[in-house]
Amino acid sequence: MNNGLRPAAVTLIFFGTASACTALLGNDFEVVDETNVQGGSGGEAGAGGSGSCEPGTSSCADSTTLVECSSAGEPIESQCPAATPVCVGDGCRECEDSTTHCNGAVVEHCDGGTWAAGQSCDIGCDAGACLEVVDIGAGAAHTCAVLSNGSVRCWGYNKPDLLFLDGLDDPAEPGSYVTTPTPVEALDDAVQVSGGDAHSCVLTATDEIKCWGWNGAGQLGTGDFVNANSPATVTLSSNVVSLAVGMIHNCVALASGSVACWGLNEHGQFGNGEGGSNVFEVDPVEISLGTPATTVSSRYGHTCARVTPAEAGCWGYNLDGQLGNGTQTDSTTPVFVLGEGVQEIATGDGHTCGRDASTLVCFGRNNNGQLGLGTTGADVLTATIVTAVGAVTRIVLGGNMSCIVDGSDNLVCWGRNVEGQIGNGTSGFNVYQLTPFTVPIGAVQDVALGHSHSCALTTDGTVMCWGLNNHGQLGTGDIIAQSAPQAVVW
Repeated sequence: MNNGLRPAAVTLIFFGTASACTALLGNDFEVVDETNVQGGSGGEAGAGGSGSCEPGTSSCADSTTLVECSSAGEPIESQCPAATPVCVGDGCRECEDSTTHCNGAVVEHCDGGTWAAGQSCDIGCDAGACLEVVDIGAGAAHTCAVLSNGSVRCWGYNKPDLLFLDGLDDPAEPGSYVTTPTPVEALDDAVQVSGGDAHSCVLTATDEIKCWGWNGAGQLGTGDFVNANSPATVTLSSNVVSLAVGMIHNCVALASGSVACWGLNEHGQFGNGEGGSNVFEVDPVEISLGTPATTVSSRYGHTCARVTPAEAGCWGYNLDGQLGNGTQTDSTTPVFVLGEGVQEIATGDGHTCGRDASTLVCFGRNNNGQLGLGTTGADVLTATIVTAVGAVTRIVLGGNMSCIVDGSDNLVCWGRNVEGQIGNGTSGFNVYQLTPFTVPIGAVQDVALGHSHSCALTTDGTVMCWGLNNHGQLGTGDIIAQSAPQAVVW
Protein backbone atom coordinates (compact mmCIF):
# COMPACT_ATOMS: atom_id res chain seq x y z
CA MET A 1 0.00 0.00 0.00
CA ASN A 2 1.37 3.39 -1.05
CA ASN A 3 -0.32 5.65 1.51
CA GLY A 4 0.38 8.52 -0.84
CA LEU A 5 4.09 8.54 0.08
CA ARG A 6 6.69 8.51 -2.65
CA PRO A 7 10.30 7.75 -1.78
CA ALA A 8 12.96 10.34 -2.45
CA ALA A 9 14.85 9.93 -5.65
CA VAL A 10 17.62 7.35 -5.36
CA THR A 11 20.55 7.29 -7.74
CA LEU A 12 22.04 3.87 -8.44
CA ILE A 13 25.13 3.16 -10.43
CA PHE A 14 24.41 0.07 -12.45
CA PHE A 15 27.22 -1.49 -14.43
CA GLY A 16 24.98 -2.87 -17.16
CA THR A 17 22.62 -1.42 -19.78
CA ALA A 18 20.17 1.34 -18.76
CA SER A 19 17.23 -0.42 -20.35
CA ALA A 20 17.90 -3.58 -18.44
CA CYS A 21 18.06 -1.67 -15.20
CA THR A 22 14.76 0.18 -15.90
CA ALA A 23 13.04 -3.02 -16.72
CA LEU A 24 14.23 -4.49 -13.45
CA LEU A 25 13.54 -1.59 -11.11
CA GLY A 26 10.72 0.27 -12.72
CA ASN A 27 10.38 4.02 -13.11
CA ASP A 28 10.69 4.99 -9.44
CA PHE A 29 14.50 4.96 -9.72
CA GLU A 30 16.88 7.16 -11.71
CA VAL A 31 19.29 5.16 -13.81
CA VAL A 32 22.67 6.70 -14.58
CA ASP A 33 25.01 5.06 -17.05
CA GLU A 34 28.45 4.43 -15.61
CA THR A 35 30.10 6.34 -18.38
CA ASN A 36 28.56 9.54 -17.00
CA VAL A 37 30.05 9.07 -13.53
CA GLN A 38 32.85 11.58 -12.89
CA GLY A 39 36.19 10.52 -11.48
CA GLY A 40 38.64 7.81 -12.43
CA SER A 41 39.67 4.59 -10.87
CA GLY A 42 40.13 4.89 -7.15
CA GLY A 43 38.35 8.32 -7.07
CA GLU A 44 34.96 9.30 -5.78
CA ALA A 45 31.94 9.76 -8.00
CA GLY A 46 31.26 13.40 -8.67
CA ALA A 47 34.61 14.49 -7.15
CA GLY A 48 35.43 16.68 -10.10
CA GLY A 49 38.90 17.13 -11.68
CA SER A 50 40.68 14.56 -13.84
CA GLY A 51 44.25 14.38 -12.21
CA SER A 52 45.79 11.43 -10.37
CA CYS A 53 47.79 13.33 -7.68
CA GLU A 54 47.28 16.16 -5.27
CA PRO A 55 48.36 19.49 -6.78
CA GLY A 56 51.50 20.97 -5.22
CA THR A 57 52.83 17.68 -3.84
CA SER A 58 55.97 15.79 -4.88
CA SER A 59 57.48 12.32 -4.43
CA CYS A 60 60.27 10.09 -5.73
CA ALA A 61 59.71 7.58 -8.52
CA ASP A 62 63.18 6.13 -7.86
CA SER A 63 66.51 7.24 -6.41
CA THR A 64 67.14 9.83 -9.14
CA THR A 65 63.65 10.73 -10.46
CA LEU A 66 61.39 13.38 -8.89
CA VAL A 67 57.61 13.41 -9.53
CA GLU A 68 55.92 16.81 -9.05
CA CYS A 69 52.12 17.26 -9.17
CA SER A 70 50.91 20.14 -11.35
CA SER A 71 48.05 22.49 -10.49
CA ALA A 72 45.86 20.36 -12.71
CA GLY A 73 46.71 17.28 -10.68
CA GLU A 74 48.94 15.77 -13.35
CA PRO A 75 52.24 14.02 -12.32
CA ILE A 76 55.35 15.42 -14.03
CA GLU A 77 58.64 13.45 -13.85
CA SER A 78 62.11 14.98 -14.00
CA GLN A 79 65.67 13.82 -13.27
CA CYS A 80 67.38 15.28 -10.22
CA PRO A 81 70.07 17.82 -11.24
CA ALA A 82 73.78 17.22 -10.83
CA ALA A 83 74.02 19.49 -7.78
CA THR A 84 71.33 17.49 -5.92
CA PRO A 85 71.39 14.10 -7.66
CA VAL A 86 69.58 11.92 -5.11
CA CYS A 87 65.80 11.78 -4.73
CA VAL A 88 64.83 11.27 -1.09
CA GLY A 89 61.33 11.65 0.37
CA ASP A 90 59.74 14.51 -1.52
CA GLY A 91 62.71 16.22 -3.15
CA CYS A 92 66.18 16.12 -4.66
CA ARG A 93 69.07 16.26 -2.20
CA GLU A 94 72.87 16.12 -2.29
CA CYS A 95 72.73 12.76 -0.54
CA GLU A 96 70.72 10.34 1.55
CA ASP A 97 71.17 10.67 5.30
CA SER A 98 73.59 8.26 7.05
CA THR A 99 75.53 7.56 3.84
CA THR A 100 79.19 8.43 3.20
CA HIS A 101 81.32 9.16 0.17
CA CYS A 102 84.83 10.26 -0.72
CA ASN A 103 85.71 13.82 -1.62
CA GLY A 104 89.33 13.40 -2.56
CA ALA A 105 91.04 12.05 0.56
CA VAL A 106 88.22 13.16 2.88
CA VAL A 107 85.29 11.04 4.02
CA GLU A 108 82.06 13.08 3.95
CA HIS A 109 78.89 12.12 5.86
CA CYS A 110 75.35 12.98 4.77
CA ASP A 111 73.41 15.04 7.31
CA GLY A 112 70.02 16.54 6.44
CA GLY A 113 70.51 15.78 2.77
CA THR A 114 73.79 17.72 2.61
CA TRP A 115 77.39 16.47 2.62
CA ALA A 116 79.43 17.39 5.69
CA ALA A 117 83.22 17.00 5.87
CA GLY A 118 84.46 14.21 8.13
CA GLN A 119 87.70 12.27 8.53
CA SER A 120 90.78 13.14 6.48
CA CYS A 121 92.47 9.96 5.21
CA ASP A 122 96.25 9.47 5.36
CA ILE A 123 96.43 6.82 2.63
CA GLY A 124 93.36 7.64 0.57
CA CYS A 125 89.60 7.22 0.44
CA ASP A 126 87.58 4.56 -1.35
CA ALA A 127 83.88 3.64 -1.27
CA GLY A 128 83.14 6.14 1.47
CA ALA A 129 85.84 4.96 3.90
CA CYS A 130 89.49 5.68 4.62
CA LEU A 131 91.86 3.08 3.19
CA GLU A 132 93.80 1.06 5.75
CA VAL A 133 96.79 -1.26 5.50
CA VAL A 134 95.85 -4.88 6.21
CA ASP A 135 99.08 -6.71 5.30
CA ILE A 136 102.72 -5.94 4.51
CA GLY A 137 105.50 -7.89 2.80
CA ALA A 138 109.17 -7.24 2.10
CA GLY A 139 111.55 -8.38 -0.61
CA ALA A 140 115.32 -8.03 -0.60
CA ALA A 141 115.13 -4.26 -1.18
CA HIS A 142 111.47 -3.44 -1.69
CA THR A 143 108.30 -3.38 0.39
CA CYS A 144 104.60 -3.78 -0.41
CA ALA A 145 101.33 -3.23 1.43
CA VAL A 146 97.83 -4.60 0.86
CA LEU A 147 95.09 -2.03 1.44
CA SER A 148 91.56 -2.58 2.72
CA ASN A 149 90.07 -2.38 -0.80
CA GLY A 150 92.28 -5.22 -2.05
CA SER A 151 94.72 -2.95 -3.90
CA VAL A 152 98.50 -3.10 -3.40
CA ARG A 153 101.15 -0.39 -3.21
CA CYS A 154 104.89 -1.01 -3.35
CA TRP A 155 108.08 1.00 -2.92
CA GLY A 156 111.82 0.45 -3.20
CA TYR A 157 113.78 -1.54 -5.78
CA ASN A 158 112.04 -1.51 -9.16
CA LYS A 159 114.54 -2.54 -11.83
CA PRO A 160 114.26 -6.30 -12.39
CA ASP A 161 117.17 -6.51 -14.83
CA LEU A 162 119.62 -5.10 -12.24
CA LEU A 163 120.50 -7.83 -9.74
CA PHE A 164 122.06 -6.10 -6.76
CA LEU A 165 121.62 -9.18 -4.61
CA ASP A 166 123.58 -7.85 -1.63
CA GLY A 167 121.24 -4.84 -1.38
CA LEU A 168 124.21 -2.53 -0.88
CA ASP A 169 124.79 -1.00 -4.30
CA ASP A 170 122.75 1.95 -5.49
CA PRO A 171 122.38 1.81 -9.29
CA ALA A 172 121.66 5.59 -9.32
CA GLU A 173 119.61 5.06 -12.41
CA PRO A 174 116.32 6.93 -12.96
CA GLY A 175 113.38 4.61 -12.56
CA SER A 176 115.34 1.93 -10.76
CA TYR A 177 113.58 2.64 -7.48
CA VAL A 178 110.60 4.50 -6.03
CA THR A 179 110.73 6.06 -2.57
CA THR A 180 107.02 6.28 -1.71
CA PRO A 181 104.14 3.79 -2.06
CA THR A 182 103.10 3.34 -5.70
CA PRO A 183 99.96 1.46 -6.86
CA VAL A 184 100.36 -1.94 -8.51
CA GLU A 185 98.26 -2.23 -11.67
CA ALA A 186 95.08 -4.29 -11.90
CA LEU A 187 94.85 -5.57 -8.33
CA ASP A 188 91.69 -5.22 -6.29
CA ASP A 189 91.38 -8.57 -4.51
CA ALA A 190 94.69 -9.09 -2.66
CA VAL A 191 94.71 -10.24 0.95
CA GLN A 192 98.43 -11.03 1.47
CA VAL A 193 101.64 -9.88 -0.21
CA SER A 194 105.21 -11.21 -0.10
CA GLY A 195 108.41 -10.17 -1.84
CA GLY A 196 111.44 -11.97 -3.25
CA ASP A 197 114.74 -10.75 -4.62
CA ALA A 198 113.16 -8.68 -7.40
CA HIS A 199 109.62 -10.01 -7.67
CA SER A 200 106.41 -10.02 -5.64
CA CYS A 201 103.35 -12.23 -5.27
CA VAL A 202 99.94 -11.87 -3.68
CA LEU A 203 97.36 -14.27 -2.35
CA THR A 204 93.92 -13.15 -3.51
CA ALA A 205 90.51 -13.28 -1.87
CA THR A 206 89.69 -16.23 -4.15
CA ASP A 207 92.77 -18.16 -2.92
CA GLU A 208 94.74 -17.66 -6.13
CA ILE A 209 98.34 -16.46 -6.60
CA LYS A 210 99.38 -13.54 -8.79
CA CYS A 211 103.04 -12.55 -9.32
CA TRP A 212 105.02 -9.82 -11.11
CA GLY A 213 108.60 -8.54 -11.50
CA TRP A 214 111.81 -10.30 -12.51
CA ASN A 215 111.28 -13.74 -14.05
CA GLY A 216 114.78 -14.86 -15.01
CA ALA A 217 114.39 -18.16 -13.17
CA GLY A 218 110.70 -18.70 -13.86
CA GLN A 219 109.74 -17.47 -10.40
CA LEU A 220 106.55 -15.82 -11.66
CA GLY A 221 105.11 -19.25 -12.49
CA THR A 222 103.77 -18.09 -15.85
CA GLY A 223 105.31 -20.84 -17.99
CA ASP A 224 108.11 -18.65 -19.36
CA PHE A 225 111.05 -16.42 -18.39
CA VAL A 226 109.49 -13.10 -19.41
CA ASN A 227 109.51 -10.28 -16.85
CA ALA A 228 106.12 -8.83 -15.98
CA ASN A 229 105.35 -5.31 -14.74
CA SER A 230 101.76 -6.21 -13.85
CA PRO A 231 100.33 -9.20 -11.92
CA ALA A 232 99.97 -12.53 -13.72
CA THR A 233 97.97 -15.47 -12.35
CA VAL A 234 99.78 -18.70 -11.48
CA THR A 235 97.93 -21.85 -12.58
CA LEU A 236 97.61 -24.27 -9.66
CA SER A 237 95.70 -27.50 -9.15
CA SER A 238 93.71 -26.30 -6.12
CA ASN A 239 93.20 -23.29 -3.90
CA VAL A 240 96.06 -21.88 -1.84
CA VAL A 241 96.09 -21.92 1.97
CA SER A 242 99.63 -20.53 2.53
CA LEU A 243 102.06 -18.48 0.39
CA ALA A 244 105.84 -18.29 0.77
CA VAL A 245 107.98 -16.14 -1.55
CA GLY A 246 111.68 -16.97 -1.58
CA MET A 247 114.45 -14.94 -3.11
CA ILE A 248 114.23 -16.67 -6.51
CA HIS A 249 111.60 -19.35 -5.92
CA ASN A 250 108.11 -19.56 -4.46
CA CYS A 251 106.13 -22.26 -2.71
CA VAL A 252 102.52 -22.62 -1.63
CA ALA A 253 100.56 -25.03 0.53
CA LEU A 254 97.45 -26.13 -1.33
CA ALA A 255 93.99 -27.00 -0.07
CA SER A 256 94.63 -30.51 -1.40
CA GLY A 257 97.39 -30.90 1.23
CA SER A 258 100.32 -30.90 -1.19
CA VAL A 259 103.05 -28.26 -1.62
CA ALA A 260 103.78 -26.66 -5.00
CA CYS A 261 106.98 -24.73 -5.87
CA TRP A 262 108.38 -22.97 -8.94
CA GLY A 263 111.42 -20.91 -9.97
CA LEU A 264 115.05 -21.77 -9.17
CA ASN A 265 115.66 -25.27 -7.79
CA GLU A 266 119.43 -25.06 -7.42
CA HIS A 267 119.62 -26.65 -3.96
CA GLY A 268 116.57 -28.90 -4.08
CA GLN A 269 114.30 -26.30 -2.47
CA PHE A 270 111.30 -27.78 -4.31
CA GLY A 271 111.60 -31.04 -2.35
CA ASN A 272 110.89 -33.16 -5.43
CA GLY A 273 114.19 -35.05 -5.42
CA GLU A 274 115.82 -32.84 -8.03
CA GLY A 275 118.19 -29.86 -7.98
CA GLY A 276 121.14 -28.20 -9.70
CA SER A 277 122.55 -24.84 -10.76
CA ASN A 278 120.59 -24.74 -14.00
CA VAL A 279 117.40 -26.37 -12.80
CA PHE A 280 114.42 -24.05 -13.26
CA GLU A 281 110.71 -24.72 -13.25
CA VAL A 282 108.48 -22.15 -14.94
CA ASP A 283 105.34 -24.00 -13.84
CA PRO A 284 104.47 -25.22 -10.34
CA VAL A 285 105.80 -28.63 -9.30
CA GLU A 286 103.80 -30.45 -6.62
CA ILE A 287 105.08 -32.73 -3.87
CA SER A 288 103.32 -34.67 -1.13
CA LEU A 289 104.66 -34.65 2.41
CA GLY A 290 102.70 -37.72 3.42
CA THR A 291 100.30 -35.71 5.52
CA PRO A 292 98.62 -32.41 4.53
CA ALA A 293 100.73 -29.24 4.68
CA THR A 294 99.07 -26.33 6.49
CA THR A 295 101.73 -23.61 6.15
CA VAL A 296 104.90 -23.14 4.13
CA SER A 297 107.96 -20.84 4.48
CA SER A 298 110.86 -20.18 2.12
CA ARG A 299 113.65 -17.65 1.89
CA TYR A 300 116.97 -18.03 0.04
CA GLY A 301 117.61 -21.68 -0.82
CA HIS A 302 115.57 -23.79 1.57
CA THR A 303 111.90 -24.38 2.28
CA CYS A 304 110.03 -25.58 5.37
CA ALA A 305 106.44 -26.62 5.94
CA ARG A 306 104.21 -27.42 8.87
CA VAL A 307 102.07 -30.49 8.41
CA THR A 308 99.27 -32.13 10.35
CA PRO A 309 99.24 -33.27 13.08
CA ALA A 310 101.72 -30.45 13.88
CA GLU A 311 105.14 -31.54 12.70
CA ALA A 312 107.58 -29.60 10.53
CA GLY A 313 109.90 -30.61 7.73
CA CYS A 314 112.54 -28.75 5.69
CA TRP A 315 114.43 -29.33 2.44
CA GLY A 316 116.94 -27.63 0.13
CA TYR A 317 120.11 -25.70 0.93
CA ASN A 318 121.86 -26.85 4.11
CA LEU A 319 125.37 -25.37 4.05
CA ASP A 320 124.79 -23.69 7.42
CA GLY A 321 122.69 -26.44 9.00
CA GLN A 322 119.42 -24.62 8.34
CA LEU A 323 117.57 -27.90 7.78
CA GLY A 324 118.23 -28.85 11.40
CA ASN A 325 119.00 -32.51 10.69
CA GLY A 326 122.53 -32.46 12.16
CA THR A 327 124.31 -32.25 8.78
CA GLN A 328 125.46 -29.59 6.35
CA THR A 329 124.41 -31.52 3.27
CA ASP A 330 121.65 -30.32 0.98
CA SER A 331 118.51 -32.41 0.85
CA THR A 332 116.28 -32.54 -2.23
CA THR A 333 113.52 -34.26 -0.24
CA PRO A 334 111.88 -33.22 3.03
CA VAL A 335 113.49 -34.10 6.37
CA PHE A 336 111.29 -33.80 9.44
CA VAL A 337 113.11 -31.87 12.13
CA LEU A 338 110.51 -30.63 14.61
CA GLY A 339 108.20 -33.12 16.27
CA GLU A 340 104.54 -33.11 17.13
CA GLY A 341 103.33 -29.90 18.76
CA VAL A 342 105.07 -27.38 16.52
CA GLN A 343 102.80 -24.41 15.81
CA GLU A 344 104.98 -22.39 13.43
CA ILE A 345 108.20 -22.65 11.44
CA ALA A 346 109.97 -19.76 9.64
CA THR A 347 113.00 -19.48 7.35
CA GLY A 348 115.75 -16.86 7.04
CA ASP A 349 118.58 -16.65 4.53
CA GLY A 350 120.63 -19.28 6.35
CA HIS A 351 118.73 -20.10 9.53
CA THR A 352 115.40 -21.47 10.69
CA CYS A 353 113.27 -21.04 13.82
CA GLY A 354 110.19 -22.83 15.08
CA ARG A 355 107.97 -22.82 18.14
CA ASP A 356 105.43 -24.82 20.03
CA ALA A 357 103.05 -23.48 22.66
CA SER A 358 105.84 -22.42 25.02
CA THR A 359 109.30 -22.78 23.45
CA LEU A 360 111.24 -21.10 20.63
CA VAL A 361 114.02 -23.04 18.91
CA CYS A 362 116.47 -21.94 16.19
CA PHE A 363 119.22 -23.57 14.13
CA GLY A 364 121.56 -22.81 11.23
CA ARG A 365 123.85 -19.84 10.58
CA ASN A 366 124.81 -17.74 13.62
CA ASN A 367 127.54 -15.43 12.33
CA ASN A 368 125.46 -12.37 13.26
CA GLY A 369 123.89 -13.69 16.43
CA GLN A 370 120.65 -14.37 14.56
CA LEU A 371 119.88 -17.53 16.55
CA GLY A 372 119.29 -15.55 19.74
CA LEU A 373 121.79 -17.55 21.79
CA GLY A 374 123.68 -14.47 23.00
CA THR A 375 126.77 -15.15 20.89
CA THR A 376 128.06 -15.12 17.32
CA GLY A 377 130.03 -17.98 15.92
CA ALA A 378 129.70 -21.48 14.58
CA ASP A 379 126.64 -22.80 12.84
CA VAL A 380 124.16 -24.75 14.96
CA LEU A 381 123.04 -27.94 13.21
CA THR A 382 120.09 -29.00 15.37
CA ALA A 383 117.21 -27.23 17.08
CA THR A 384 118.41 -25.23 20.09
CA ILE A 385 116.14 -23.53 22.61
CA VAL A 386 116.21 -19.73 22.72
CA THR A 387 115.94 -18.99 26.43
CA ALA A 388 116.10 -15.20 26.21
CA VAL A 389 112.49 -14.77 25.09
CA GLY A 390 109.21 -15.54 26.76
CA ALA A 391 105.86 -16.09 25.10
CA VAL A 392 105.96 -16.05 21.28
CA THR A 393 102.93 -15.60 19.03
CA ARG A 394 104.73 -15.18 15.71
CA ILE A 395 108.19 -15.66 14.16
CA VAL A 396 109.57 -13.53 11.28
CA LEU A 397 113.12 -14.04 9.95
CA GLY A 398 115.19 -11.77 7.71
CA GLY A 399 118.52 -11.99 5.95
CA ASN A 400 120.66 -12.38 9.07
CA MET A 401 118.30 -11.31 11.82
CA SER A 402 115.29 -12.66 13.67
CA CYS A 403 112.15 -11.16 15.16
CA ILE A 404 109.26 -12.47 17.20
CA VAL A 405 105.98 -10.97 18.32
CA ASP A 406 105.60 -11.55 22.06
CA GLY A 407 102.53 -12.20 24.16
CA SER A 408 101.83 -8.45 24.43
CA ASP A 409 102.12 -7.92 20.64
CA ASN A 410 105.50 -6.20 21.01
CA LEU A 411 108.11 -6.66 18.28
CA VAL A 412 111.35 -8.16 19.62
CA CYS A 413 114.43 -8.52 17.35
CA TRP A 414 118.07 -9.63 17.42
CA GLY A 415 120.97 -10.38 15.03
CA ARG A 416 122.70 -8.30 12.34
CA ASN A 417 122.44 -4.54 12.82
CA VAL A 418 125.08 -3.19 10.43
CA GLU A 419 122.45 -1.23 8.50
CA GLY A 420 120.30 -0.36 11.52
CA GLN A 421 117.69 -3.03 10.77
CA ILE A 422 117.16 -3.88 14.47
CA GLY A 423 115.69 -0.42 15.06
CA ASN A 424 117.57 0.36 18.28
CA GLY A 425 119.09 3.64 17.03
CA THR A 426 122.53 2.21 16.28
CA SER A 427 124.29 0.79 13.21
CA GLY A 428 127.80 0.28 11.89
CA PHE A 429 130.41 -2.23 10.85
CA ASN A 430 130.25 -5.48 12.84
CA VAL A 431 127.35 -4.19 14.92
CA TYR A 432 125.15 -7.02 16.17
CA GLN A 433 122.27 -7.20 18.61
CA LEU A 434 123.02 -10.33 20.60
CA THR A 435 120.14 -10.08 23.06
CA PRO A 436 116.47 -9.59 22.21
CA PHE A 437 115.56 -5.91 21.75
CA THR A 438 111.98 -4.63 21.97
CA VAL A 439 111.44 -2.19 19.10
CA PRO A 440 109.78 0.96 20.54
CA ILE A 441 106.73 1.16 18.27
CA GLY A 442 104.02 -0.30 20.50
CA ALA A 443 101.82 -3.24 19.61
CA VAL A 444 102.10 -4.66 16.09
CA GLN A 445 99.77 -6.68 13.89
CA ASP A 446 102.18 -7.58 11.05
CA VAL A 447 105.93 -7.67 10.41
CA ALA A 448 108.02 -7.91 7.22
CA LEU A 449 111.81 -8.28 7.02
CA GLY A 450 113.88 -7.66 3.89
CA HIS A 451 117.55 -8.36 3.36
CA SER A 452 118.69 -5.38 5.41
CA HIS A 453 115.53 -3.49 6.33
CA SER A 454 112.54 -4.06 8.57
CA CYS A 455 108.92 -2.93 8.55
CA ALA A 456 105.98 -3.34 10.91
CA LEU A 457 102.27 -2.57 10.81
CA THR A 458 101.20 -1.32 14.22
CA THR A 459 97.79 -1.95 15.73
CA ASP A 460 96.83 1.69 15.11
CA GLY A 461 97.35 1.18 11.36
CA THR A 462 100.74 2.90 10.97
CA VAL A 463 103.45 1.34 8.78
CA MET A 464 106.93 1.90 10.22
CA CYS A 465 110.21 0.97 8.48
CA TRP A 466 113.91 1.19 9.35
CA GLY A 467 117.34 -0.02 8.19
CA LEU A 468 119.00 0.18 4.78
CA ASN A 469 117.28 2.57 2.38
CA ASN A 470 119.48 2.78 -0.70
CA HIS A 471 116.58 1.85 -2.98
CA GLY A 472 113.86 3.70 -1.10
CA GLN A 473 112.65 0.51 0.57
CA LEU A 474 111.69 2.39 3.74
CA GLY A 475 109.06 4.44 1.90
CA THR A 476 110.14 7.71 3.49
CA GLY A 477 110.49 9.67 0.25
CA ASP A 478 114.30 9.53 0.20
CA ILE A 479 117.20 7.04 0.20
CA ILE A 480 118.60 7.85 3.65
CA ALA A 481 119.15 4.90 5.97
CA GLN A 482 117.41 4.94 9.34
CA SER A 483 118.43 3.12 12.51
CA ALA A 484 115.16 3.93 14.26
CA PRO A 485 111.60 3.32 13.02
CA GLN A 486 110.15 5.90 10.58
CA ALA A 487 106.58 6.24 9.34
CA VAL A 488 105.99 5.49 5.65
CA VAL A 489 105.01 8.58 3.69
CA TRP A 490 101.76 8.01 1.81
